[in-house]
Amino acid sequence: VDMAVPLRLFISQGSVSTFFSANHPRTGVRVQFGVGGGRLFEVQCVTQPRCSWLWAEHVQQDGRIFIASPIDPLFILLPYLAEARGASSSEHRGLFKPLSDILHGEDATALETHVLTLSSTIQLLRGICDVNDKYDEPMVRLSDEKMLSWLRRKTQALQHHFAISGAHGNAVENGSANLGEQFAPEPSVDTPKQQGDELLAALGFVAEYLRPSQQQALFASFGVSADSIAEKRQGPIKLTPAAETYSQGGASPDIENDDNRNAKKQKVAPAKKPKTTPALKPGQRTMASFFTKR
Repeated sequence: VDMAVPLRLFISQGSVSTFFSANHPRTGVRVQFGVGGGRLFEVQCVTQPRCSWLWAEHVQQDGRIFIASPIDPLFILLPYLAEARGASSSEHRGLFKPLSDILHGEDATALETHVLTLSSTIQLLRGICDVNDKYDEPMVRLSDEKMLSWLRRKTQALQHHFAISGAHGNAVENGSANLGEQFAPEPSVDTPKQQGDELLAALGFVAEYLRPSQQQALFASFGVSADSIAEKRQGPIKLTPAAETYSQGGASPDIENDDNRNAKKQKVAPAKKPKTTPALKPGQRTMASFFTKR
């Protein structure tokens, strides 16, 4: 093991060939993503207090686990699609724009290179956008109706997963599970129990990637309040997006170098105070006075 390179426990559901950074669709914070095998991955971090790893004969103080989990590319593109469409109403549903004009800002190049080039992206966009194919480049316009239907299918797919696995209490799966079924008909909800804890957990995961207006529309469609979802999301496991701390270009993520993360300032020992000789009492003599020449 090359101890010069910081070690990380990295778990992935598939091969990740390239890493890049982009703004989180809800928070706007720079986070890490990866691509591989025609899929987009989000790099997240699971932390627990007082945890470390044992690698061969080396103790790794950083006990975090980094997880590359599949994420639907539409979550990353939603903020750009909403902004490109502009204001919409019942009479005017917004503007059509070519894909090349939708992306802008510091993430435009990375998203165009790694997200728009995925083979599934164009087909996925048809699930939430009105598409005009009359031109050389597809013209797209975000549709609120299609987007809400897509978000409901995401939520209900997660709800069904939690119901059959019982994992909703401490789940760490992301909201992009069952991507292949996102355009399937909405599954029916049979019992009040399925409208309970599993639904709140599923809504909480999907909402992690949505802006406030999109969250409100999704919650209202299920008749659920934001407060009940926030209460359900509290749990012992802390899962956060991994911050951007590495260079682009396909290298493995060097997430927070140990030397920087664990370095502690050296404590400087306080200067010792010089010893002082106590004053002599009447009749007392020092030891040196016995050897002094008179």
